[in-house]
Amino acid sequence: MFIFKITLMFVGIAFFGFGYFIFFKGKYNLINNFEEDKKKQIYDNSYARRVGKIVFTGGLIIFILGVVSLLLSDIITVIIFTISIVSIIVVLIVNMSLSKKISKSKLKVKA
Repeated sequence: MFIFKITLMFVGIAFFGFGYFIFFKGKYNLINNFEEDKKKQIYDNSYARRVGKIVFTGGLIIFILGVVSLLLSDIITVIIFTISIVSIIVVLIVNMSLSKKISKSKLKVKA
C-alpha cells in the first residue's frame, strides 16, 4: 500500500507541472485539441487558463494529500486517492461543458 502513497504524490507533481505550464507559461498545446477547438471557436484562452488553474491547484492539493497520507492508514490513502482523481476529472468535465460556446448557426430557428 505504500505504492499508493508514492503514486498519489507523483500524480500530484504531474498535475502540478501540467497546470504550471498551462496556466503560467501559456502552453495551451498541452490541452488535447485546444488549438483546433479554438479555430472552430468552441473554446477560447479563458477556458485554457481555467483548465490550467484547475490542474495546478488540484495537483498541489493531491501532492499535499499524498504527503499527509504517509501518516494515515492504507484504506484512507486508497479513499483519498480515488476521491481526488475523480474530483479533478469531474471539475474538468464541468468546466468543459460550461465553457462551450454555442455557434450562431445552431441558434437559428428553422421556419
